[in-house]
Amino acid sequence: MYALLGKLTPDELAEGTHPGLRLLLSNPAHRGLVKTLRVYLDHAGDARHAATALHIHRSTLYKRLHRVEQLTGLRLDVGDDRLAAHLGLKAAELHPRLQASTNVPDMVF
Repeated sequence: MYALLGKLTPDELAEGTHPGLRLLLSNPAHRGLVKTLRVYLDHAGDARHAATALHIHRSTLYKRLHRVEQLTGLRLDVGDDRLAAHLGLKAAELHPRLQASTNVPDMVF
């Protein structure tokens, strides 16, 4: 997957990233939500394992994921939306200019 994403230019990756996710990634205040989403998706949507990895209660995880859905328009119970979110997050890892500044502490709003 990374080889395929790596062949795209940053502009192509930005264009292909879900607009709501681009907004989330571009706002430094939402770094904590981005991290929550990344961990959740990297754990294949397993809330128990994701909450453990984040050192938070499962109800906190659900609240954060609900906030992600509100801010992005993504529905994490829809496979295509989960895939779009995961690919967008992986693209942002490859091309840091797609993501918010890393000099901001993890905050969740």
